[in-house]
Amino acid sequence: MNKSQREKAKQMKQRTINVGGMGNKEDSIYKTTVEEIESKKNLKVFMDGIPQYLNMCTAIAKGEMIYYKELLKQGFTEEQSLKIIMEHGSYPGRSDRQLKENE
Repeated sequence: MNKSQREKAKQMKQRTINVGGMGNKEDSIYKTTVEEIESKKNLKVFMDGIPQYLNMCTAIAKGEMIYYKELLKQGFTEEQSLKIIMEHGSYPGRSDRQLKENE
């Protein structure tokens, strides 16, 4: 390898180090910009999903209320019905223990 080739190799190595995040000011600005873009994308995805999440929460709440009222109709007390719903969560008829065993 002649002197010119060694110099080019040294320059390439230096550029690789700078791009690799070794403290170069431009690299720091680039990294910050990329992180800001990613944060904005993540926030947009999160915000876009809120209406669907709210619909799902509404459906689960309605289901829980139906379950609660049905337990009352079957003769359970309010306290018993609440305990049953707390144990079963959004899976009527199954306990948290059963759900954990199925995982």
